[in-house]
Amino acid sequence: MSEHELPPENSFVYFLKEKNYPIFKIGSAVNIYNRMKQIGGVDSFNLAESFCVSLKSVKESRQLETVLHRLFKMWNYSGP
Repeated sequence: MSEHELPPENSFVYFLKEKNYPIFKIGSAVNIYNRMKQIGGVDSFNLAESFCVSLKSVKESRQLETVLHRLFKMWNYSGP
C-alpha cells in the first residue's frame, strides 16, 4: 500500500436484540452506534444480548450480512 492509499475501513455485522420482542436485527455498518440511532434508537435494543463481528472491509461485512439474511429468511419478521 502506498503512503497515499487509505487502509480498508473495518466494518461490522451486528445482531441487535430488540428490547420488546424476541427478535434480532441483523445488518452491517461501519459505525454501529450511528446505525442504531437510525433504526430505532439505542434504547430500542438490549445491548447485553446483542453482539457484533468485526470484518476487514465493508465489502466483507455486506457479503456476510447477505448470507445471514438468506439463511434466516424463513424466520424473517417485519415488525408489529
